[in-house]
Amino acid sequence: IVAAPTVAALGTVGAALLVAFVGLAASIVTIGWNPARSAADGATRGAQALRGAVESIDPAAASGPFRRMLRSRARRAETPAEEGVGLEPRAAEPEPGSEAGPEAAVERSGRRMSGGGPVDGTPFEGPMEAGEPGSAPPVPLLQSKPDRDPALTSRELDRLGEVLVDTLQTFRVEGEIVGRTTGPVVTQYEFAPAPGIKVSRVEALDADLALALKAPSVRIVAPIPGKAAVGVEVPNPEPEVVYLREIVEAPAFQRSRGQLPLALGKDLEGTPYVSDLAKMPHLLIAGATGSGKSVCINTIITSLIYRHSPETLRLLLIDPKMVELSMYGDLPHLRHPVVTDPEDAALVLRWAVYEMERRYELLSQNSVRSIAEFNQRVAEGKPLRRVEPH
Repeated sequence: IVAAPTVAALGTVGAALLVAFVGLAASIVTIGWNPARSAADGATRGAQALRGAVESIDPAAASGPFRRMLRSRARRAETPAEEGVGLEPRAAEPEPGSEAGPEAAVERSGRRMSGGGPVDGTPFEGPMEAGEPGSAPPVPLLQSKPDRDPALTSRELDRLGEVLVDTLQTFRVEGEIVGRTTGPVVTQYEFAPAPGIKVSRVEALDADLALALKAPSVRIVAPIPGKAAVGVEVPNPEPEVVYLREIVEAPAFQRSRGQLPLALGKDLEGTPYVSDLAKMPHLLIAGATGSGKSVCINTIITSLIYRHSPETLRLLLIDPKMVELSMYGDLPHLRHPVVTDPEDAALVLRWAVYEMERRYELLSQNSVRSIAEFNQRVAEGKPLRRVEPH
């Protein structure tokens, strides 16, 4: 009786929908069935099944993006949720009217940085406790110089000196060797020309001398400053490896008055060479593959941690290759774990720029020209002005 008018009024599709709605309402009223809850329960069971299948997969057997997803999940599981918040693009500068600097910007951010550690200067536990007086790594950790026979090296250098004089005499350049200075890599012979011999004649024979001495190249210093002799620098038959421990233990490093002394190596005379990084603000390390760039960077970092405790030195290390600086991951001097992700590197650098500008303003407020002067005032207990937030 009701169906024919309903179909006529609503059409076939409308009537079917009405019947389905009435049946659904009857099910809810009679048996308490909730379709929304059933759909949610089904989705939950499906997600649990999928999660179990994913966890049963060996990451080593996976490939492509799926392997990266598994490794990312494993890293997130190992890192506590309360650790390590990083900088977001707009977190490099504090909000107008805020009272804190980069630390507050970091706390406002919710993005995690690779490495899982804080960027707010909290010391990391490691081999050395942060702030402990004299907390430097023990020197015996560095490799010591092996024993060598100096007599054997001396005899070989004497022979090269004789070849040098004989070669010059072949070109009618008379004279004698009056001394030599031996360094780790190069030996400088002091050649005194006979009266009437022009220095330019010795300079013109550099290629011939290199050929006679079987050396890649020979450098002529004409004349040696402060001496009546021409310097002929010849590569040593066996270059000597300079060990960092020699320089760190040398008085030149131990007694250096520089703020950031670097144990860079030895000079031509074999004397330990120490320089102050604070006097090299525009330092750029460059060179061809195998020229020693990584060795230089490792020397700089090691020199700094052997001179400063985590209380007076903080480091920000960025390693896009992920293999060059990983050995420093446990240093308590780190402001943040070694950054390997390019995105995180850009954010950390933005924070470093903000910190640099904040320090410039701090120096200006206290009428000092360098951070050394500022630290001196702190040590003397003088009153200091703080940077007011803008």
